[in-house]
Amino acid sequence: MPDLPATVLPHEVWLKILHRLPGHVLALTRLVARSWRIRADDPILWRALCWNAGIDTSRYVVKRCGGDDDDGGPSLIIDWPATFAAHIMRERNRAKRFWASHHDCSVSPTSTALTVDPALRRIMVLVPPAPCQQCIVERAVWTDLGWGVDEVDIPVPWLLASSPPDPPAASSSIHSVPPRPLLSRASALMHTLTSGCDLAAGLKDFVPRFQVMNKHEWMSDYGLGGTLGNLGSALSVSPPVLGFSDLGPRAAVVDSKGTIVATHVCPLEINKPRADYYEQSSDNIWNSCCTAVRKAIEESKVEAAKIKGLGFDATCSLVALDTSFSPVSVSPSGNAKWNVIMWMDHRAAGEAEEMSSTGHPVLQRTGGKISPEMSAAKLVWLARHMRESFDKANTLIELPDFLTLKATGSPKRSLNSLACKWTYTAQNGFDDAFWSAVGMDHMVRDAFRRCLGEVAVASVGELVGSGLTPAAASELGIDSCAGMNIGAAVIDAYAGAIGTLGASLDKSSPKIDAVHNRMALICGTSSCHIAISRQEMFVSGIWGPYTDILLPGFHVHEGGQSITGALLTHIVTTHPAFSELDSQNPFGHLNTIVHDLAKQHPFPALITRDTHLTPDFHGNRSPLADPSVRGVHIGCDIDVTVNALAKLYYATVLALCYGTRQIIDALNAAGHKIDTLFLSGGLVQNALFVQSVADCTRCKVALPVERDAVLLGAAMLGAAAADAERKPAILWESMVEMGKAGKIIEPCKGIEADFHEKKYKAFQILYMVQDDIKNIMGN
Repeated sequence: MPDLPATVLPHEVWLKILHRLPGHVLALTRLVARSWRIRADDPILWRALCWNAGIDTSRYVVKRCGGDDDDGGPSLIIDWPATFAAHIMRERNRAKRFWASHHDCSVSPTSTALTVDPALRRIMVLVPPAPCQQCIVERAVWTDLGWGVDEVDIPVPWLLASSPPDPPAASSSIHSVPPRPLLSRASALMHTLTSGCDLAAGLKDFVPRFQVMNKHEWMSDYGLGGTLGNLGSALSVSPPVLGFSDLGPRAAVVDSKGTIVATHVCPLEINKPRADYYEQSSDNIWNSCCTAVRKAIEESKVEAAKIKGLGFDATCSLVALDTSFSPVSVSPSGNAKWNVIMWMDHRAAGEAEEMSSTGHPVLQRTGGKISPEMSAAKLVWLARHMRESFDKANTLIELPDFLTLKATGSPKRSLNSLACKWTYTAQNGFDDAFWSAVGMDHMVRDAFRRCLGEVAVASVGELVGSGLTPAAASELGIDSCAGMNIGAAVIDAYAGAIGTLGASLDKSSPKIDAVHNRMALICGTSSCHIAISRQEMFVSGIWGPYTDILLPGFHVHEGGQSITGALLTHIVTTHPAFSELDSQNPFGHLNTIVHDLAKQHPFPALITRDTHLTPDFHGNRSPLADPSVRGVHIGCDIDVTVNALAKLYYATVLALCYGTRQIIDALNAAGHKIDTLFLSGGLVQNALFVQSVADCTRCKVALPVERDAVLLGAAMLGAAAADAERKPAILWESMVEMGKAGKIIEPCKGIEADFHEKKYKAFQILYMVQDDIKNIMGN
C-alpha cells in the first residue's frame, strides 16, 4: 500500500477511522507507512482501547515524560499503548492456562481435539459439537485479542507424540487452519511494538519457549559468583554479631553498628551424579558451619562470652532426615551421605511442569508456575522416583530450618521457607486439593506432618525451641552461649534484603514505608530480586506475593535469575582466549581490557553494538518462569582473541542486567514503584557489572558499606532474636541501625541511555525470534 500523504485527510478524520480498529489491527497499521504510524500512535486511540477493555487502574503502566511536576521532578504519565499491550499479554497467558486445563465440555485437551496433516502443513482443530459456556466465552475473548485458534500454543500432550493421532471421524465438525506465516500475528504485533515505540514496556509477559543454543554443563567452585554452596549464620556479640552465608558456609562476627569484624569461609562438598542433579551432605554442611564459626570468633579476638545473638540463613535446598534426624539418601547412588537436593537441581522439571499445568489458584503466588528449583516439585519427584527414601524421610525440611534444628533441637519450620518454596500460606496453610491433584494424597492424609513437624510455623525472627542447646554450643565453640535465643532462619537472598533495604541514603533514619521504592538485588552465582509492598498484587512470572515472610504487614515479590556469576564464569572459562587472562583475577583483567577498548568510543557499551545475548543458559526463573528456555547469542564470528572475549563478556554482563530490567518492568507494571536498587552478593565487587545494572535498568544503585550484606542480614536476625522477648517488632530497627549505604551509582544519560534502550529492544526481539523458530520447527 502506498504511503498516504498526511495532507489527504485531517488528523481528526484519521482518529475517527482508526478508533474503529481492534488493538491488534491498530498495532499492525503502524507497519504500513511512517505517516500511518504517526496516526496509529495517538494516545487517544489506545486510551479508548484500555477503557473499553475495562483494565483496572492498578494495572496502568506509567512512564516519565520530559516535563517536571510541581516538586521539580520528572512528570509521570500513563503509557496507554504499553498498558494495552500488557493487558493483551495477561489475557493471552490466562487463556493458555484455561485451555491447557479445561475438561468441562465434550472435547478437552485430553481428547483427540487436534491433528497435524503433514502433506498440507496445516493444523486441524476439532470444534466441540456442544461447547460449554466457558468455551464460548474464551473463544470470544481470544478472537477479540486478534489471535486465531492455531495461535493458542496449548502445551497439549499429543503434540509431543511420536506420530499424530488418528484423524477425527467424518461426522465431526472440522475447522481448518492455514499454515502460519513466517511471522505470526502475535509475533508481528510484538515486532511492531518493539520497532520504535514505548509499547515494548508492556510486553514482558510474552516470551518464547524454545532452545536455541545447546545447554552447557557448568560447575565452577570459584569465579565471579563464588561457589555453588550458599549458606550462612551470624553471631551477635554485645557489640558484635556472628553470621553465615553465600560462598559456602561462612561465618562473620558483626558489631552492633553493622561492621563486620571478622569472617571465615569453609569449603563444601557437592555431588553431581547426573546432568541437572546437584546434591550435598547435611552433615558436611553443619560441620563446616561449626568450623567457620569457631575460626571467625578466633580471628575476631572477641570472647565467646560476649556473643549476643546467632542468626542463620541458607539456600533453598531440600534436606531429608529420618526419625532420629539422621540423613536419608536423595541420590541415585543410594548413599545416605547425599541427603540434600540443592537449590539449582533441576531433576524435578517434569513434576514442576505437571504441577504448573493444573492451573490451580495456588499458582497465583508462584508467578503462574512451579519452578523445578522449588522444594514443592522436589517433594513430588522424591515420592515418585525414590519412594523408599520418601517413606523413610520422617522430616523433609528446608536447609535454613535444618540449621536452626541443629542449633536448637527443634524442627520448627519458618514461614519464610515454606511460603517461598513449598506453596504454604500463613492464612490457609497447604492446599489439600492442589497436592491431591498431583498425586500426593498420602501427604494430605498425613496432614503434611513430615513437612511441618509437630510445632507451629515461625515468622521471621520468632524464637525457635528453647535456644541454643549445650551440644550445639560446644560444636560451635561458644559453650558459654548455651540457651541463647535463636530466631527463625531465612533463605539467603532474604538475608541480603534484610542487610540492605533499611539503609539510609541521606543520613536520616528511613521509615518502614521507604521499602516501597526499593528492591534488593542479591547477585552471586545466581540472582534474586526482592521487592516489598503493603499492597497485595499478583505478577505473572514473579513469585509471590508472600505475606508476612519478611516484615509484618508487608507482601513480598521475588524474581530471579538461575545463573548470573555462574554464567559469566562459563562464558569466560570456555573461551579459547581464557588462558591469556590473569589467572589470579581474570574478571579484573577483562574489565581493564573493556576499559581500554572503550577509549575508542563515546561510551563503553558501544563495543557490544553487534553482540547480543539472552542469559537463560539454565532456564528462565523470572519473568518467564520457564526452565526450558535457553540462551541465544547473535554476532558470532571466528575471532578468538582476548579482545573478542572481552566484548563477549561485556555483552553477557549487559544481557544479565537487561534480564533484571525485565523483572523490574513486570513489577512496576503491576503497581510497584521501584527506582532504587540495593545490591549485595559477590558481584558488587565488579564495578563494570554494578554500573551496567544502573545503566540497563535506569535505576539508582546503592552499594552497602559492608559488601557482604547477606552475612550482615543474618547478623541482624541474631540481634533481633536477642531482643525478641523484650521487643518483638525489632527487626526493622536492626535493619536501620546496622545497615549502611555506601557509594550511590546513577544511571547513564543522553546518547548512552538511548543506546541501552535500543539494545534492550533488541534483547526482547531475540525472544520473539525464538518463538518464531519454535513455530517453524514444530514440537
